[in-house]
Amino acid sequence: MSKKIEILKAQIAETKAELGTKLTQLEDQVRHDASNAKQSLDGAVDNVKTAVENVRNVAKAFSITHQIEQRPLLLTGGAMVTGFVFVRWLSGPSRRERLAYAAESRSLSSSIAGGAVRSLKSMAVSFLIDLALSKLKEKIETR
Repeated sequence: MSKKIEILKAQIAETKAELGTKLTQLEDQVRHDASNAKQSLDGAVDNVKTAVENVRNVAKAFSITHQIEQRPLLLTGGAMVTGFVFVRWLSGPSRRERLAYAAESRSLSSSIAGGAVRSLKSMAVSFLIDLALSKLKEKIETR
């Protein structure tokens, strides 16, 4: 019986040693995983900080108040030109522009008519040449 007790004690001691080794390995693995998780989290935090900074820079670039502070003369001039164009567009053409447009449209209509006659002449000549060529081909083929 004492031999069985000795065997059991040896097995218990061996199991304790194995458990200690396994606990040490498990502890090392947990520390390693925790270190990796911390590094990943630190990287993610850095990425978020960079993204937030980029968003702030873009928002600043499109901020009208920032642009006015940086380029006051350029924006004032742009506003004046925009106002001038807008007023001209709303008021329509001046009397001088309407008279010039009327004169131009009259001369344009006469030039259009002359152009139309020239186009008709060239179309008629082309038609007659094509007709003569087709008749000539028919005569040659019938011989």
